[in-house]
Amino acid sequence: MPLIIHLVSTPQADVRDAYQDSWRELDAQHLRHPDGRRLHVAWTVDDVLHVVDVWDSAEQQQAFMRKLMPILDKVRMTSDAPEVGEYLQVVQPPV
Repeated sequence: MPLIIHLVSTPQADVRDAYQDSWRELDAQHLRHPDGRRLHVAWTVDDVLHVVDVWDSAEQQQAFMRKLMPILDKVRMTSDAPEVGEYLQVVQPPV
């Protein structure tokens, strides 16, 4: 099964606070580790949040997004439609 990459870029003045607020809500709803998500990486450049998630399937990513969108609305975080593409590789040093 191919992995899916989910990418979001969100320009927002208080994006760091909104991101932290969203994680508090995700934790309150026990959604920190949704089924099928292999990796979550987030960083900011100025007022833009960038997120890369690696999923086992598009269906699992879409199921999580249905739960995430109300949380993003609650913390007033805007979100563009995600870019979804086919996973090619992750390069990591040997363990």
